[in-house]
Order: sequence, then C-alpha cells, then structure tokens
Amino acid sequence: MVSKRWWTIEKIGPLNGVRVSCFLKGGVSISFPQIINEFPAWSDREKREFLGAYSLKPELTEEDERIIEFLMDSRDTSIWKRLAILSTRHPDKERVLDFLVGGLRTCPGSKANFLVALGLLNDPRAVQPLREVYAELKRALADDASPEAGLARFNDILCCSKSLHMLTGDSEYKRQMDDLLHHRSERVRKLAHFVSTRDLRE
Repeated sequence: MVSKRWWTIEKIGPLNGVRVSCFLKGGVSISFPQIINEFPAWSDREKREFLGAYSLKPELTEEDERIIEFLMDSRDTSIWKRLAILSTRHPDKERVLDFLVGGLRTCPGSKANFLVALGLLNDPRAVQPLREVYAELKRALADDASPEAGLARFNDILCCSKSLHMLTGDSEYKRQMDDLLHHRSERVRKLAHFVSTRDLRE
C-alpha cells in the first residue's frame, strides 16, 4: 500500500504504473512544526514511506535543514539508514560526518547507505572509518564468500570499495569491484555491475 500523501502513481501503459515522489513533483510540502508533531506517532511503514519520498526532494530550504537535524537526532537506527544519503545535502558537513560515522559504527545489518553517503560527502576524514569497515568485510568474505551468506555483505563491500576508490584513488578498491564482476555467482556479478556503474548521487 503506497501512501497517497507522499507518493503518486503515474501510468506508463494501460496496465503498468510507476510511483513518483510528491516532493519531486512539487505536489506536497511539510513544515518543521508538522514533523515535530506528527512524525513520532507515525507507524514504521509511514516513516519509511515519508523518508523515501522526502529524500527525492530536489531543493532543500532552511526548514528542510531543520527537519533533517530533527531526524538525525532520532534514536531509531532504521531512520538513520534511510536518512543517510539525504543528510549529505545538509550544509553542516561536520555534523553530517559525525552522524554518518556514528551510524556506520553502531547500526546493525547492512551499512550500504552510510558507505555510499560517506563517499558522497567527499571528506578525507571518512577514509579511516571506511577502511575499518572494508577490512571487516574482507575478513567476513574470506570466511564465507558464498552468495548464500546473503547479498548484503557483497553490496556493502562494493559500496565501501566504490567510496574508498572515489576518495583515495587507490586501485586496490577498483580491483575489489572488478573481482566481484567475475564472481562465480550470477547474482553477485549482476550486483557488482549495478553498483560499479551506478552514479552514487542517484
């Protein structure tokens, strides 16, 4: 069920449609006081729907910056993950770096959004925490490099390698992506192709 408040469905044929963020189309707005009052009472699904649509807003205002700050102060790590890439558009890069590194080190599960966001932030101070995660992922893959262990691990090391290659130019990280382009698993190869050719800003 798609939230009609934040998303609209655009038809691309008689039977098919694609959902488009109402923020992208300019058909909706939300104020900082509204977020303060409404967001805590929303269900997890409602929060996901909002954050997915809101992250596609093309231009941010000062009020949007206050909303992002409010969301960064949340204690819900699932919100941090969905906010990570959007947070890189906030002007206080020091605060954003602290937020992303904190999320990278404390959030359970996949780190992909934080890894991508740290590449987008383009701050040399992100290199060390990224290298720490890269080393952990290399060890985990050395223990079990089968796709049955879950594609999230492969996605994480691909995103981490791509951000580190962007920030350092070190060919090691490019080789890591290239190696996975030739992995024995077709699913891993397809994932590696997607990540390696994708613009991080998308």
